[in-house]
Amino acid sequence: MRRVSTGRLSAATVALVGALVLNSCIAEEEEGAIPIDRLELVNLAFERDLTTLESTLEAYWRGYEEGRRNEGNLVFAYSAFAYSDPALEPILLNWAEEQPDSASAALALGTYYAHLGDLSRGNRGARQTSAAGIEQMNRYFGLARPRLRLAIDLQPRLAPAYRTLMLLERSAGDDDAVRDVYETAARALPDSSAVFKAYVSSRLPRWGGSRSEVRRLLAEARTKYEYNPNFSWTAGYMLHLAAREVENDDMTR
Repeated sequence: MRRVSTGRLSAATVALVGALVLNSCIAEEEEGAIPIDRLELVNLAFERDLTTLESTLEAYWRGYEEGRRNEGNLVFAYSAFAYSDPALEPILLNWAEEQPDSASAALALGTYYAHLGDLSRGNRGARQTSAAGIEQMNRYFGLARPRLRLAIDLQPRLAPAYRTLMLLERSAGDDDAVRDVYETAARALPDSSAVFKAYVSSRLPRWGGSRSEVRRLLAEARTKYEYNPNFSWTAGYMLHLAAREVENDDMTR
């Protein structure tokens, strides 16, 4: 694959090229995918039509398993439950209690709690987050972990469960837990772009990694998954990192 030199390009130019490549990759991944209406999924929960909700989510997962290249759609569907309305909690709890063998119910509830944990922390780093915010985050993460792990136990090939758990542990600052989740996920889903992308994001400098480590991971993936269209986003991600490096160089001149 042809390499792009960024030596004479501005950060804005590299960022634009990266965005265009990344968007074209996303469009290619979504080709032939099942349309997702997250609001409809949440409304099914509020209407307590849990049978339809369960069957709809099951259909998305089956579509992924049958190779219709819509893992992104599967992740997008479960992100519907990253919802902060407190009225949703008892509905999801009831669903999980009534259907203890439902991976979808466990993942929906785990996603809900993980989202509340992220909101409690906010976008600041750990040192800039209040002790109360960290305490609240840990409380919600403590509620999310067993639900997400249950979803994985019930359905070991459910990529969004690994992804959400990995991002949770990233926010909690537990590198060992992130790595453990990733290694387990990679054994169950060795070709999962969503799982790999979540791991790559956890190795960014903000979370204790480095851009050199991310570049290495992306380079390895581009070689290993050269003919897998679900990993075509790695090209745009490489350009995005290059833009950040050019931008940092410009700021220090």
